[in-house]
Amino acid sequence: MQELIVEIIKLLAIVATPLILLFLVFRREIACIKAYSEDFKCEKCGHCCQFSILLNKQDIQNIISSGHSKEEFLEKKNFLNILKKDKSGFCVFLNKDKTCNIYEARPKTCRKFPYLNYLVFKGCDTRCPAVKRKC
Repeated sequence: MQELIVEIIKLLAIVATPLILLFLVFRREIACIKAYSEDFKCEKCGHCCQFSILLNKQDIQNIISSGHSKEEFLEKKNFLNILKKDKSGFCVFLNKDKTCNIYEARPKTCRKFPYLNYLVFKGCDTRCPAVKRKC
């Protein structure tokens, strides 16, 4: 009987270990999926304007079309196009009242924030204080 119990415990360990590891690796993503809400309301805290934003070609063209030069907003890091930040670490287009100076031409990442997609699951970025308060 004891041998059977030992074998069951071993089997449970074999099954549980990968599940625990998956949870530990993807715990942020799981939290984001759990935080998903379609009725998100931006509180204009500016927290997201401190994130590094990758710019695609369309983002760059949209910002240029809104009257800004590449030198004003584009930074190259490791062959990537990144939206520049000011001395305080915020996006160069963030106004003092926490509004976006290029709102209509803002990058795709900014337009989608705080919404994220994980394969077939939808999520909300838990780095956003408004999202975090709902969790």
